[in-house]
Amino acid sequence: MGTCGHPPELPFKGFPDFRSNVTYTPIQFFTVAIPRSSRSAIRIVAYVLRQLLGYVDRDGNPSQGSLRCSYQDFILKAGVSRDVIAEAVAEAMDRRFLQCLEAPAPGEPGHPGRPGVYALRWDINGPLTHLADEFQGFYYPPAGFDSDPLPPGERPRPRMARMNIPNAFFDHVIPNERLSVIRVVGALLFYSIEWGPSGERKRPITKTVTDLAKLARLGRSKAHEALMIARQRGYIELVHRGRYIPGPVPHSTGSTYRIRWCRDDPTHPNRTRTRPSTASRHRPTCASGQTPAPKAVPNEFPFSDRSESGNETPVRNRGSDRSETCVPRGSEKVNALILKEEYNPQTTTVAAAAAAESSSAGPSSPEAASEEFAEAMQCLQQAGFDATTARRLATDVRLDVVRNQVEWLPLRNPSRNRLGLLRRAIEENWARPEAPSSTGPMHPCAAEFTRHYYAAYHGFNGPAATEGFEADLQAVSRFLPRLLAVEPDERRVAHWGTQFGELVRSRHQGDHRARPHLAWNLVTFGDQLLRRVANEAKGRTNAQRAELRAAHEIKHQSAYQAYLKAHEQRFQREFPAEYQAFLDHRRKEHEHLRHGPLQLSEAWVAKLDREDARIDQFARRFAQHPQAPALGFWEWDQQINPDGLGRRPVSEVQA
Repeated sequence: MGTCGHPPELPFKGFPDFRSNVTYTPIQFFTVAIPRSSRSAIRIVAYVLRQLLGYVDRDGNPSQGSLRCSYQDFILKAGVSRDVIAEAVAEAMDRRFLQCLEAPAPGEPGHPGRPGVYALRWDINGPLTHLADEFQGFYYPPAGFDSDPLPPGERPRPRMARMNIPNAFFDHVIPNERLSVIRVVGALLFYSIEWGPSGERKRPITKTVTDLAKLARLGRSKAHEALMIARQRGYIELVHRGRYIPGPVPHSTGSTYRIRWCRDDPTHPNRTRTRPSTASRHRPTCASGQTPAPKAVPNEFPFSDRSESGNETPVRNRGSDRSETCVPRGSEKVNALILKEEYNPQTTTVAAAAAAESSSAGPSSPEAASEEFAEAMQCLQQAGFDATTARRLATDVRLDVVRNQVEWLPLRNPSRNRLGLLRRAIEENWARPEAPSSTGPMHPCAAEFTRHYYAAYHGFNGPAATEGFEADLQAVSRFLPRLLAVEPDERRVAHWGTQFGELVRSRHQGDHRARPHLAWNLVTFGDQLLRRVANEAKGRTNAQRAELRAAHEIKHQSAYQAYLKAHEQRFQREFPAEYQAFLDHRRKEHEHLRHGPLQLSEAWVAKLDREDARIDQFARRFAQHPQAPALGFWEWDQQINPDGLGRRPVSEVQA
């Protein structure tokens, strides 16, 4: 999609005019929440922001202070999976974006569940900060002074603490897109709206892939992938296509992108309008005949760091953006992603380095340059390069880069094409590879779990003997302590492996793309096995407790009967009238059983006349007596029995 003509039809029609259908959003949602939170947490916070701040009064105050949300709201309206709702809500509260006014309650038989009540966490008096460590809540006033340090001599200026963001970003982008797309579109949208003398207006801002990678805290390849998806969806549009210019010193100009606004918006540059004249339809060109690149607009407000300005420094492009086993020089690893520094071709070659030194340390020595060239040639040829390749590399690359890359090559563990890997590392000046992370100790039962898993997954009934990969054993070694914490019995490890293999096999039925890799499936289905083992352990514990209670009751039944006899005798002395009424009632019942409709035999009535039957009936009748209640067995066991079940360890009772 270019910047002129009519682009193809896209799923998203473009962001509408932000003067209507907007949410008065704190800018800290873009500077603190989006760059440093998970996708589910962002979706929940965005949903609450949209519901509470989408309707405000003339002073910008929300029409309601809290929001009652159920899990169904988070699933259907916020786009959050049911399995991660609790974790995402906890993350939003831990990061001080939300506060829970009323915790949700699950439903029970006869009692319906209760949804939770949540509110935005506001910071009334704190500074307007964009640092996650200092963030205590969204800045409530509409404007404030930044807490970031200012350059010497510069006076602080108030900044807008909120801005009107199109509702389409909350209703369409955040609930449906991946995290990288949300970050890229949010960063570009954040910079495309500014406060002017007449209010908020669109700002004609354009950003390159490198700029957006820094602003969104993503690696360059990840940012490029997100840009392509956002462009396919219709959220952004291409302004200027980058070009690669070969030569002794390669040079390139990066592609630039901007927010795609609705085409029926009168301020949109590609709006539908009457066909212009032929002269006006030609794009302006430079004297060389090439289309000029758009001017870069400096950042006024940092999205992640004040030092990262949106310049348009050319970025070296050597084909695909595949990553090796190292991080390129000048890179910064943010959230386990690689953020590459912009390449400056002027500091690559030996000649350029010597020219740079001449500006500060006087004229360079030709003899020194020739010595460095000869030493670089010797180092490269010793590494295995032919003379032609070594001469080209020594001409284009500094000596220290050659030395470092040759020294660091064994740390990269090249398995094939060793010289190809070294050549690329020298040309792109890769950073020293990080030391491989030391693997944790192997659990002694990891191999047994792995063997039984693969046997069960493949339906093999013979002896489990398949040895897993190193990654499988490491993953199992990290997972087994969680299982043993639920049920500390290593004898069940083989059973757990078989159980997990059957579980994964059932989940993979009908999926031709499924693979049996244990390390991967532990991440996907490990919690299901953990929940199943916990339920089984709880069931066995309950069954053992029930058996123990039954055995204890049988063992102490005679002592309990002796207590009832003694209590009956004492009750007869202290309450003779009530006891006589009990005997009269009992005699009438027996007469009714003999001569009434049932007409039980004398043998049955004789059983009812026995002493143990009388004592049981006495205990049931006077169990709730206000002055001398007859205790049930477990009440007696807890209050009177010296060998009660709750007074000794379970192991001692079992013995």
